[in-house]
Amino acid sequence: MTIKGHYVLTYGGQLAAIWGQSRAFRVAAIMLAVALVFMLVCEALYLAFDSEESMLEPIGYLSLVVLLWVGLIWHGVRRASQQQRDVTYLIDDERIVLRDAAGNEMSSPWREVTALEESRYGFLIRLGGAARWLARAGFAPDALADFRALARAELGDKARLLA
Repeated sequence: MTIKGHYVLTYGGQLAAIWGQSRAFRVAAIMLAVALVFMLVCEALYLAFDSEESMLEPIGYLSLVVLLWVGLIWHGVRRASQQQRDVTYLIDDERIVLRDAAGNEMSSPWREVTALEESRYGFLIRLGGAARWLARAGFAPDALADFRALARAELGDKARLLA
């Protein structure tokens, strides 16, 4: 049995994939947001008390870091052709194949998969030091259930699934 899926990569989908890939990334992003809010509160207090201190420079640097991160993701998605954004999943009991409409293909045998984690947005497939992302939106409901069953059969406890 071959499980098929199809997804067209979007900016929002790419952000969801990156957000879902790493807990460390999420913690860093939240810490960055908290630091920015803290600096803005400090700047407001400095202004309220006519202080000579200012947080404008660090706020500017922190804002620049956030804008660069978002800009890099946007640029990566924008740079890919429409054919490269059009991805098909072909999954069977031997391998997981991701193929775009331009003819590029990534094939990963199940034996190379070290872990699989499901989130609300998709599946993070860990392959040693690399990872693959399969958006849940790319699967039909019956194919989603079949993929979960296959992942459980192939990976056992290494498959952390929501359902």
